Amino acid sequence: MRNAASIFFDREVDIERLSIVSGEVDTQAYVSHTTNIKCMIQSLDDSFSEGLTDGSYSKDFLMFCDNRADIDIIQSDKVIDGSTEYLIAGVEDYDFEGFKHKEIRLTLTQ
Repeated sequence: MRNAASIFFDREVDIERLSIVSGEVDTQAYVSHTTNIKCMIQSLDDSFSEGLTDGSYSKDFLMFCDNRADIDIIQSDKVIDGSTEYLIAGVEDYDFEGFKHKEIRLTLTQ
């Protein structure tokens, strides 16, 4: 049964996961893990801010998607939205008045 709140999921994104590259010693790369995840992504910051440790600039976002068992998303995965790549900083499962969903903290760096 489709969740009524999922009508707000206005994007489809792909998930990539860091995996060992076959044939290579101690080499990892991001590879396709899950595709066509319906979601909504909202900006948490008005602008990019400078990181304290490495001097890079980043902006935080929050992604909402269904909490189905087949949606396997973990911290350190990447969300691919067209040509934009977000790094997943955290994943939480919620049940808000019967709307079971995942809230995923994303970071976009420049």
